[in-house]
Amino acid sequence: MTEVEHEVSNSTRVIHVFDREGDITEVFDSSRQLKHTGVLVRAAHDRSLDQNSERLWKKLESQPSRFEQEIKVPETGKRQGRIASLAVRFSQVQLRVPYRFDNRDSLQVYAVYATEINCPEGETPLEWMLLTTEVVEDIETALKILRWYTYRWRVEDYHKIFKSGCKCERYRLAAEGMKPLLESPTE
Repeated sequence: MTEVEHEVSNSTRVIHVFDREGDITEVFDSSRQLKHTGVLVRAAHDRSLDQNSERLWKKLESQPSRFEQEIKVPETGKRQGRIASLAVRFSQVQLRVPYRFDNRDSLQVYAVYATEINCPEGETPLEWMLLTTEVVEDIETALKILRWYTYRWRVEDYHKIFKSGCKCERYRLAAEGMKPLLESPTE
């Protein structure tokens, strides 16, 4: 993430969006040192929040539902496309930092918890616990966080096209060697 920090202007904010594989303390810890970079991570772990071992999911489940939002869920091989109605809660949380870190201060982040209401029978209901370094204190910002997370479906489509359609993996090239595959021909 630090390379991006030097590449952007002071008026630009870069947000890194991770699925559950990005739910590691190092992601949040590195964002403490960056000025123009934030993160949005789908939580994979029911993290401990305080010395009394309050847990992430329990805290968010105890929050009142702040609003409902419909989103378009694309079809995949495992699910049908649909319009999903989500109940959304959000709250600031303090993530406990593992002992392996020198900086033991808790990580202040915001959690946006979206759960699907009235999921069609036979489908798995959506449940997203999203953790972000962006300040989420109102419905408008919580909606923005949800929208940003849905963009991952577009990125997954891009990767599928890149890997399957362009067969980029067969070239086994490093980043610089892939430039000709990505650039459009000049006239």
